[in-house]
Amino acid sequence: MDEKRKILSYWYNLEFFSPFWPEKTRNTLYINKPSNRLPWIIKDDPRYIYDIYLGKIKSQDLIEDMLSSIGEKDEAIEKDNSQSCICAFKLRADGTYVNDSFSISTFVWAVAKIIAEKNLRTDFHTLEINKLNSEINDTILSINNKIEYEDLEKIYTGVIEKISLKQNNSIFNAIINKKYAKKENGKSKVKGKKQNGQEDVGGDIDTSTDMLSSFYVSDIDMIRQKIQNEDSIVKYIEALKMPITDRVEIDNNVSQMNIWLSPDKYPLGKWPSIYSPSLMQQIAINMGISDEEQPGNIFSINGPPGTGKTTLLKEIIASYVVERAILLSDYQNPDDAFEQCQFDSPENEYLKYYYQPASKLNKYGIIVASNNNAAVENISKEFPIAKDVKKSNTKLFNMDENRETYFSDIANTLMGNDEECWGLISACLGKKSNINKLKQALWFNKNGINLQQLYKEELPDWEQAKYIFKNKYQEVLKYRIANKGSH
Repeated sequence: MDEKRKILSYWYNLEFFSPFWPEKTRNTLYINKPSNRLPWIIKDDPRYIYDIYLGKIKSQDLIEDMLSSIGEKDEAIEKDNSQSCICAFKLRADGTYVNDSFSISTFVWAVAKIIAEKNLRTDFHTLEINKLNSEINDTILSINNKIEYEDLEKIYTGVIEKISLKQNNSIFNAIINKKYAKKENGKSKVKGKKQNGQEDVGGDIDTSTDMLSSFYVSDIDMIRQKIQNEDSIVKYIEALKMPITDRVEIDNNVSQMNIWLSPDKYPLGKWPSIYSPSLMQQIAINMGISDEEQPGNIFSINGPPGTGKTTLLKEIIASYVVERAILLSDYQNPDDAFEQCQFDSPENEYLKYYYQPASKLNKYGIIVASNNNAAVENISKEFPIAKDVKKSNTKLFNMDENRETYFSDIANTLMGNDEECWGLISACLGKKSNINKLKQALWFNKNGINLQQLYKEELPDWEQAKYIFKNKYQEVLKYRIANKGSH
């Protein structure tokens, strides 16, 4: 187990050593002397916000100082010509600071810590970085007016002193990337609640700059603290030490292909499309939805952009919709699909309970996660679009002929754009504002259909719906049995 923890600690430490230099755009400004005029001083334009990056340091200088601090000299070390900024934060259009937007470069912080402690085996803790970020954040918040050139210099100097970095290593340099403020309903959303004399951003401005901290460091730390021999991830950690004789190259193994192309391995549902998955896509789908003959509970699909990973995910979603419907068809009453839970601290005697889907139904939920927020949003918004499923092997999803397929009105409200939706199949969640938007569309929307209105109308006949579904389900099973061995 010590060896596994050493590997995890190595991965953990690597997450701190990625230099960052901001991308140059047509709106990038470089400020390095008082005579340079700051854009928010020249004009307060509410269309924009600013990402500010302070300091410039060569990675090679940091590495050489680190080696010197531990008494080492490596002539064979490959020269690193990269450079990194020291820290980053955000300003509003008027030049005031966006609360909680400050972040130190983890690369500069980690190397500076090794230099200060003269120890290559220094422990890195995200709590230390969070504490430093919070302290600098409070310092910048105390500036109750527009940030001036002198303020930028003071912030930079304060950060250098906090991490005990030599002043001659880093050059003061302010890089300013002007960006459009996010808009909602055609209006820029840049204001929020007051805090320490300044307007807090609430959920309106994304406080992150492009210089993001690692998405994985806290997860790796949790695993290395709690890992046990029987955990599935142990196989992943030790994968390169395992003999390759146990591996199957399925694209060259016809017998394995035959196993996974058997009709009983296929999903019971298909995404509404005129296209069918390719051979290897179908094998991956069949393997992905299978609960049997799998050596573990992690299944990975890798491929460059445009190779059909999202298409594959759609087919798995279609399968899960049917599998969940099979479970639902066993309930005598649809209300039975929800479990009553009690609040730990109810507001009053009338709000003691809440209801959540039965645990066995949650098995078929899917979370799409990434370190790229835009990628996740694009996938979540792509699934419900009506034009993408209009041409399929069935007319059920053609909105010209079936106006209400699967809460399409609510999906349209949630999307909030000109794209027509066929169903409420996915939603962008993650941050609190997205979750509140979903709740509003589902239950409180006053400008269109919501679930409260639907429940007040005449409800569909549950028994009849089950009868139709079960008959079709049995028909599919019989077809499978009849065609087994003919693939």
